[in-house]
Amino acid sequence: MPPLSGASPSSAPRTASQSWKGSRSANACRSLPRLRADERAVGRPRAAVCVRARCAGTFRRVHPRLRAGRGHRAHGAIGSGKSTLLYVLGLLLTPTSGTVTLDGVAVSGASDAVRAGLRAKRVGFVFQDAELDPTRRVLDSVLEPALYAGHRRADLLPRATALLERFGLAERAEHKPGQVSGGQAQRLALCRALLNEPAVILADEPTGNVDRANAALVLEAFTDAAHEAGRTVVVATHDPFVLERVDAVVTL
Repeated sequence: MPPLSGASPSSAPRTASQSWKGSRSANACRSLPRLRADERAVGRPRAAVCVRARCAGTFRRVHPRLRAGRGHRAHGAIGSGKSTLLYVLGLLLTPTSGTVTLDGVAVSGASDAVRAGLRAKRVGFVFQDAELDPTRRVLDSVLEPALYAGHRRADLLPRATALLERFGLAERAEHKPGQVSGGQAQRLALCRALLNEPAVILADEPTGNVDRANAALVLEAFTDAAHEAGRTVVVATHDPFVLERVDAVVTL
């Protein structure tokens, strides 16, 4: 994984596989003291996320309380730190000061191994670019994060198949990413994020590269994840279409 320099969103991690695995703190963000929390301390299926943090070079101070069962939109001008906030929430970056808590347990200063485990098991990422491995079948890309989290392929296949069918992608399972459209690729990325049934879903401009029909499908899935499954959903976007479909706005 390339080093993360500064706190610019463009320099933050971009590939999905890196997001499930290890990460390094940004040079501008110093590590917090190690904590004694482990995955079992935050093992409940739903998660409330609280942030009281500052990250040098982007946002000075934020302290939103992100509730389970609600959809949130991170809003702000270009360069305000929306993407960086997602990487802090997803434990990919350590804030310069402050902390991130998950179900009341401070986790942003935990060891790399603990944070990697939490990301793999409790956080789903959807990037603006689908970040599908061009050399592999799309089904394998959908399965990858849940396999990394320790689940067996045989146990995952029924749910993966159901998600692909829900989003009209069942016939694309054996295809390579170059054989699907941009809208289909983004829906595949959504399947990948939902497969592991994460407590927290973080999406960076998920509607930026798709038409309104596909954007509506993506946002409907986020709404269902929040309202029906009780997950915490945070979407960083400039798209006003998203504003009509969230419960709360975090302004940077």
